[in-house]
Amino acid sequence: MNIIGGIDALDSHASQSVLEVVEKRNEQYGTTIIITHNETIAAMGDQIVHVKDGKVTRWRWEMGISSPVCTEPFIL
Repeated sequence: MNIIGGIDALDSHASQSVLEVVEKRNEQYGTTIIITHNETIAAMGDQIVHVKDGKVTRWRWEMGISSPVCTEPFIL
C-alpha cells in the first residue's frame, strides 16, 4: 500500500507528473491512498472517502454507489 499526500500543493504540471507515476505504481503494486483537498485529483480514485471533523461523511465507489452518512467517528 502507498499513502501519498500534498500533491495538490504542487503546480499543475508537477501534480500531473506525480499522478502519472502514482497511477503506474498503483497498477504494479495495488492499493494507493491519496490524501487531497482537490476534487479533480480525488476523482481519479476508485473510491473517495469524505471526512469532516474526524467523521466519514460519504464514501463513494467507482460505480457511483455512495454509502449513507456515517454517524460514528472514523479514525484514519
